[in-house]
Amino acid sequence: MAIDSTAIQDIDLLLENSSIEIAISFKSPSLGAFELSMSPNAGVDNNPNDITIIHSQAIAISKIFYQKNKETQVEIINTLTNNLTNRREIARTAVLALFQIGAIDELISTSKSKFTIANQVGFTHVIVTINHLLNCAWNSFTKEQLYNIRAWCSSSQDKGSPLCTSLSNNTPNNLILRDAFQQIKNQVNKILVKDVIKRIESGYNPEINEDVIKIKEEILKFGFPSDLSQALDKIDIKFDTSNDAFDFKGTMDLLRSFTERLYRSILDQYGDDGKKVKEQDSEKVARFFKDKGLVNEHFADMIQSQRHFISDTASHRLKSREEDARLSKNMVIEMSLYLLRRFQNH
Repeated sequence: MAIDSTAIQDIDLLLENSSIEIAISFKSPSLGAFELSMSPNAGVDNNPNDITIIHSQAIAISKIFYQKNKETQVEIINTLTNNLTNRREIARTAVLALFQIGAIDELISTSKSKFTIANQVGFTHVIVTINHLLNCAWNSFTKEQLYNIRAWCSSSQDKGSPLCTSLSNNTPNNLILRDAFQQIKNQVNKILVKDVIKRIESGYNPEINEDVIKIKEEILKFGFPSDLSQALDKIDIKFDTSNDAFDFKGTMDLLRSFTERLYRSILDQYGDDGKKVKEQDSEKVARFFKDKGLVNEHFADMIQSQRHFISDTASHRLKSREEDARLSKNMVIEMSLYLLRRFQNH
C-alpha cells in the first residue's frame, strides 16, 4: 500500500502549528490541566496512571497514526524523529507524539544519535520533555528503555566524551541540560528501584518470565498472530502497574482475551472442523482438543476450570483481587506453554 502523503502534510501542519498555538500538555484529577516547568524536581509521581497527556497536537497526530497503513505509520515516525531537531515547541510536540503512539524506542535511539553536542536546535526541549514523561508517565517505559536512557545520561557526565565536553561551559542552556540529565538519571534509578521492590513484594518468579519468552518463540514459530505476544506484554504491564481491584480486573480480562485468541489460533489449524468451534466456549474447545488427541481428559478439564475461574473472579465482577490475578496469570502462562508444546509434537 502507498504512503498517504496527505496524512504527512497534515502532521507537518500540526507540528508547525504547535509553535503558534501552544498546547497544555498534562492533566491530573488533583491539579487539572497543567504545564511543567523547564526544570522539574527529580521526584517520580507515585500515581502515573492518574496523569494523562492532553497536548492537542500530539493527540491529533496519534489519531492520524492509528488510522493509517503500516507504510504511512513508518513515514509518520520518520517525520516525527526528523522534527526532534526542530525549534522549541515543534521538537516538544514530536516527543509527546512519539510517546503517544508507543514509538519510545525510536524516540530514544534517534535522540541519542542526533544530540551529541550541546546547543543543537531542539536538544533542550527534547531532554526536558523526556524528563517530564519520566516524572509523570514512567510506567509506560520498559526496563530496557530505562537502562538505555540511563546510559545516555551517564555519557553526558563521562569526562572526555564529546557530549560532556560540549556541556562543560556554564551557559544558561548548558545548565538546564546538565540539570535535566542528572534529574533523568536520578528518576530512572528511582523507577528501577520501584521495580525491584515491586518484584520482591509480588513474589517475582523468573521461571514464569522465562516461560513467557518460550511462548513468544512458539507463537512466532507457528506464524500465529503477533498480537498474542503483544498481549503477553500488556498483561505484564497491566499487572505490574495495577493499584486497586479495578485494575486487577483489567488484568483478568486481558488474560481471558489472550486464551480465547490462542485457542482460536490453534483451532484454525484444524481447517473447517476447527473453525466451527467458538473460542469463547471452553467446554467445546476442551472437547475438540481432547477428541483430536491434542490433550488428555484431565487437561481438557483444566481448560474448562481455568475459564470458569477467570470468569467468576473477573468478567462477572467489577473488581478482582490481586492474588486471583497473580494465580490466573501464572496458570495461563504455564497452561498455554504446555498446549503449544503439545501442538508442536502433535
